[in-house]
Amino acid sequence: MNQISRLEVRILTFSILLLFWMLLSHEVEFFNILGGVASAWLVTAISHDLLVPSLGKGALGKAGRFLLYIPWLLMEILKAGLDVAYRVLHPSMPITPTVVKFEAPFEGDLPRTILANSITLTPGTITIEVDGKEFTVHSLAEEIAEEFVTGKSMQQKIARIFEEEG
Repeated sequence: MNQISRLEVRILTFSILLLFWMLLSHEVEFFNILGGVASAWLVTAISHDLLVPSLGKGALGKAGRFLLYIPWLLMEILKAGLDVAYRVLHPSMPITPTVVKFEAPFEGDLPRTILANSITLTPGTITIEVDGKEFTVHSLAEEIAEEFVTGKSMQQKIARIFEEEG
């Protein structure tokens, strides 16, 4: 079986939404839990295909690898934030704005979306355009931009999530 069933997608969507509700609410009371269950069920019924697209075989493994990617991304965001602060506060302001284009090897829309959003979330960079496999990224400094062209660590991490070549 190559695809996970629609029921599994709905259960996964419902579980994620309910967990998110509980994390945001900070209260374990009957009416709060009931409201969370009702809200998660309603959103799942209306938009389960939007929130969890067809992930195919190994969806739970991909979800697990994505959860492991998040701490790495948060650390990259922190490091980039410190780098931007340094550049802005440095007396000579070593800022060299650059736009680079590079190709990412991803076949699906979800890996490309995760890459584009990860780049934009990282301070000092923003994804300007995604055209097929080609990404256009603006960067605060040339050396940061070169990382997307030569280093590709973010692309490799996302490729591991989806078991694609990166």
